[in-house]
Amino acid sequence: IRLQLRATSPEWQGRDEEWGGQWGRFTAEDIQAAVEDLCQGPQMLQGAGQWPATATVQPCLEPVLAFVCGPPAMLEDSLKHLRAAGLAEGQIRYEKWW
Repeated sequence: IRLQLRATSPEWQGRDEEWGGQWGRFTAEDIQAAVEDLCQGPQMLQGAGQWPATATVQPCLEPVLAFVCGPPAMLEDSLKHLRAAGLAEGQIRYEKWW
């Protein structure tokens, strides 16, 4: 399990070490880097990370599930970035609490 925490409340800016997370919303680059990191890990399948251009899910991401919870704008941005990074709909779990 890899957990990445973010806070966006102004009072937490600059206090990353204090609580062990980072400040600011996840960006497309953050999510792409996390996906690439997962593809470098032990679950990487044969083929040195290469998959057919027609594949809907990168082989190294088949066991990956992403869980997202937060306010509407953050949720929508995160879902868009996860899809763009190669995760299929069935690999993304989220909660709408509004």
